[in-house]
Amino acid sequence: QVSTPRHSVLMRGGRFDSLLVASGGERRVACGLTIATKRLLEAAAEGRPSSSTRPGNELEVCVCSPESSLAQRMQLVSLLWREGVRADLSHEGDPGSQVAQAAMLGVAIVAMLSEHGDTVTIKALRRKEEQEEVPFADAVKHIKQVLHAQSLRSIGRFKPRQGSSSPQAERRVPDQLPGNANTALKV
Repeated sequence: QVSTPRHSVLMRGGRFDSLLVASGGERRVACGLTIATKRLLEAAAEGRPSSSTRPGNELEVCVCSPESSLAQRMQLVSLLWREGVRADLSHEGDPGSQVAQAAMLGVAIVAMLSEHGDTVTIKALRRKEEQEEVPFADAVKHIKQVLHAQSLRSIGRFKPRQGSSSPQAERRVPDQLPGNANTALKV
């Protein structure tokens, strides 16, 4: 039996061997399932995330490296997980194939470790931004900053400054206010 706080029963099922025998049928293994389709669809709609939220299974960062840097790749993924970043390492062979796999999966950021693992090149795949090389020790902090800036851009609250890649806050005044339509206030 499956239920939710708002819907008493969504699905119910079980074995009906004894019911068959009691109704004059022969002894067989029998089971059944009843689904309250309308209730199930209502419950699914209630639990659906809004379009502004990111799906919980969406991969944010793919950590890539030459094969010799597997230990550092695993270490960076572990550090990202501890910070709540959804990250995985690529399982492809060469770095070019790893980046192609990340792009195919729709990953937001590729973190490419150097051959010695002392630096990380961070590239935002969804935007045409410059890639940036940072020391390994600063990689997690920098990746989180890039992810934060991307999430703010996606909801339209920040736009890059003219001639700069750093975000600048911009608050839109609602159009229904008299005399303020299409006005932007710098914060």
